[in-house]
Amino acid sequence: GDGTNDAPALKESDVGLAMGIAGTEVAKEAADIVILDDNFSSIVKSVLWGRAVFTNIRKFLMFQLTVNFVALVISFFGAVIGGQEPLNVLQLLWVNMIMDTMGALALATEDPTPELLLMKPYGRNESLINVTMWKHILVQGCYQLFVLFFILYAVPNMISRYNLTSKSDYFLNNCDDRLVNHHGYPASNATFICGVLNYCGFPYGDRYSQNSYACPIYNGTLFSPNEIIAVCGYNATVTVVSSCDKYDMVKAAQKNLNSDFTDFHSDEYITPLSLLFNAFILCQVFNEINARRINDEYTIFSGFFSNHIFLTVIFVTIVLQAMIVNVPGLNDKIFKVNRLNWQEWLVSIALGIASIPSVSQLASSPGISEALSVYVARASKRTVTVPCPGGRFPEDPFPDGLCQGGPYAKGAGGKAVDRERIGREEEERQVDPVCHY
Repeated sequence: GDGTNDAPALKESDVGLAMGIAGTEVAKEAADIVILDDNFSSIVKSVLWGRAVFTNIRKFLMFQLTVNFVALVISFFGAVIGGQEPLNVLQLLWVNMIMDTMGALALATEDPTPELLLMKPYGRNESLINVTMWKHILVQGCYQLFVLFFILYAVPNMISRYNLTSKSDYFLNNCDDRLVNHHGYPASNATFICGVLNYCGFPYGDRYSQNSYACPIYNGTLFSPNEIIAVCGYNATVTVVSSCDKYDMVKAAQKNLNSDFTDFHSDEYITPLSLLFNAFILCQVFNEINARRINDEYTIFSGFFSNHIFLTVIFVTIVLQAMIVNVPGLNDKIFKVNRLNWQEWLVSIALGIASIPSVSQLASSPGISEALSVYVARASKRTVTVPCPGGRFPEDPFPDGLCQGGPYAKGAGGKAVDRERIGREEEERQVDPVCHY
């Protein structure tokens, strides 16, 4: 509207549009959108940009929620179950930068495309996160969690490079050296303590080592199963003993070794955690590409190479990740990761690429999905919707010559229908199809 009398209608409408030049001030105040140039074609641009902003916000939210979901689950269960923090504070800070700053620049700045005008309008009660988006978040999140938990728990037991030393093996191989050279125990005391800890069953050793002279408290007969009585050397008939100097010495040494093993285990775990960190970041990089489409479209690479901001963000993210992992001082001193070899980089990239559906490029090829729709219609004798070649859609999805006769017809309603089923009704109604299949 443009007149004062149009103000009530503009105010009551879902979306009121007023003319910017010819319209009165009252009409402009009542309207939701003012067309500055009084050109009706500007309405299309306003709808296009409005849908672009709404869609970009949804893309960013889908990407951000996926990263949050995966990071929260892997951090919680990794710390609770394994006692290890899969992602340390600085690594989480880098993830947060990718998720917020990089993700916003890449996904929230995409230009509108004509395909947005083909979408159905959103209702006033439309949810910001729809069911399709939740499906993408959960499927992508579950895939990433499977990969990360596999690296965290399965890889150390499968590949020698990532094998972790058990506590019993650490005590057996490092007890003497740690007690003598790092904790200042006399060699004789260290030998006694390590024998008790590794061979007498307090806490390590089996029944064979307990019944051998490798256990320093074995004297040819079985000793008391009570640790205090056995270590202190009291008769087995003694039932109550609070402590003794030997027992106190063994327990103090065991406490020192436990602390040493905790540090050793954390350092040893850095290698598999470095692979986990790199795979997690690259999964986010490729999921960022995945998040460019939110409605089950397979055209995630459509306009990809023309979006310079998106390409720049992806490039900068990968370069910074490579620096974090490979630059000495930055990796081991700050981010607490080990340098990865080229095989580990290939594995990380492959795991990231796998987050993109393998059928995406095939399904996004011109004419593939439409041809499949026609094939299904021929097999099931049902109506399917396909784009009209050379008609409403800019690209012809069918090869030349396929539109020459056949059992299918394209009606004015934009649907491919079975001519054998309704050909007679079309002839009776004198419907002239746009093209024939």
